[in-house]
Amino acid sequence: MPRKALQAPEPNAETSKTLTALQTAFVEAYLTNGGNGAAAAREIGIKEDQAAQRAYTLLRHQGVQRAIYERMASEVAMTAPKALGTIRSLMSSARSEFVKLQAAQDVLDRAGIRAQSNTQSAGEITVRIDLGG
Repeated sequence: MPRKALQAPEPNAETSKTLTALQTAFVEAYLTNGGNGAAAAREIGIKEDQAAQRAYTLLRHQGVQRAIYERMASEVAMTAPKALGTIRSLMSSARSEFVKLQAAQDVLDRAGIRAQSNTQSAGEITVRIDLGG
């Protein structure tokens, strides 16, 4: 199954506004803790009994969504060269031929070059099981 690409929220008037200090702090806490909204809300001072609901509201805000997306995209871009270096290293020096093959296939896949599927369907199969006595 193909991976779903991360998509930026649609820009609108709400996303063009700057975030409040609370929203900015929430985005930072959310990204730092690995994406736990309620924990991020508690970390920025929201009461325990309100944290989950406030996190839900904050995460539905277009500006907050855009800020999270932009930070994540930036961090992925910063780590991409290291990831590519790791894959190159695996392709050339892994002990396992399987690992070398998987690394090479991953590079080709991400470049848009895929092997054609040899899966064929010859027809339909019907199975009936009679559980009656």
